[in-house]
Amino acid sequence: MSEQAGSRVIVVCSDEARNGKTLVSRLLIDHMLMTGHNPYVFDCDEPRGRIRRFYPDDSTLIDIEKTSGQIRLFDTILAQPDRDYLIDLPSHGLDTFFTVVEDLDFINAAHEVRVELVIAYVLDQTPESVMIARDLRGAYSAETFYHFRNAWNGNPLVNRKAREVYEEIYPDT
Repeated sequence: MSEQAGSRVIVVCSDEARNGKTLVSRLLIDHMLMTGHNPYVFDCDEPRGRIRRFYPDDSTLIDIEKTSGQIRLFDTILAQPDRDYLIDLPSHGLDTFFTVVEDLDFINAAHEVRVELVIAYVLDQTPESVMIARDLRGAYSAETFYHFRNAWNGNPLVNRKAREVYEEIYPDT
């Protein structure tokens, strides 16, 4: 986290379903809880709400595709910036979420209240997934960006095109 930020909004996302995104969310939440943080969780996978069942007292189930869900999420974060948030974002909500972030100028509004955006992107096994990671990292270069690869799903870097794109993101790896 940067020195100027007071809290974090961690967006765990991917372009595909069923690749370990909710597991990554749970690991991050549990780590925050064990290190003395008090994260609030937005489960954006209404009606399923897979992550919410693990943290029923500190989470909200919303539909990120609906304006009411978007308002609830972004208004809560900006009105209560003194805690960390984790947004478990399903693949079908990826474009909508980042479009709203841009439309609302959320990054600047968050920085004004000392909140840092952290993007935790779970790569899928396709070259397209690596390209989306590259594009997100480029669009949000001032923010913290992590990627995760789930070996169970296969390695996208066995594909030459995916490897080339990955090297654009992380040239030293």
